[in-house]
Amino acid sequence: MTYDGAGSVYAVGMRVTRLGPNGSFATGPNAMHVSDALVKIGFHLDYETPDAITRKNGAGKVCLYFQPSSSVKGLVLDSLEICSEDPELEAMLGGGTVYLNGDGDTVGYQAPLVGEDPQPYGVAVEAFSAAILDGGYAPELPYMQWVFPRLFTRQGSRELAESALGPVFEGTGNQNANFGDGPANDFEYDTGAVYQWQRCAAVPAPTGGWVAVPAVV
Repeated sequence: MTYDGAGSVYAVGMRVTRLGPNGSFATGPNAMHVSDALVKIGFHLDYETPDAITRKNGAGKVCLYFQPSSSVKGLVLDSLEICSEDPELEAMLGGGTVYLNGDGDTVGYQAPLVGEDPQPYGVAVEAFSAAILDGGYAPELPYMQWVFPRLFTRQGSRELAESALGPVFEGTGNQNANFGDGPANDFEYDTGAVYQWQRCAAVPAPTGGWVAVPAVV
């Protein structure tokens, strides 16, 4: 059967999971965050293009020319934007410290320190969009699940101004052989590339902060 023709509209949510040194999922109480505050994710593949080979004859005319094919080097994350301030999510994506008051409530955020690597192991990001067919949500599998199995994200540019302020991130992405079927065991196909997507039936509910990822027994 051919693809049903559904297109992608909106950015309806995302799930971010911390990674360990080898790309496997981190475990513990602060290992995951599910949010519906995603504004957009902009990305493109990064290519390596070898130098062209040119040979001229004795009269200065080109007698041989060959341009080798480009190859994929990785992924460039142009922009990942969040609707409003979210200290826990900001710390996952850009490093830094979450401020807690005496009651344990989140009240602020501090940027990473000078000289610190804010994202040494990277994070896995899963974004969700609506699958639109014939002017509405597709009757079967009405969402798309986009998997970026290993992103190294950092703070992007933003400004305090009249317009709304929200965290912005940029960075790079690599393949991750240890992503597998994902932290929720819900991706059915191979995840061996820098990004991939599948149709899915639902979007995970926002967690309103960090959630735990249990250790694998």
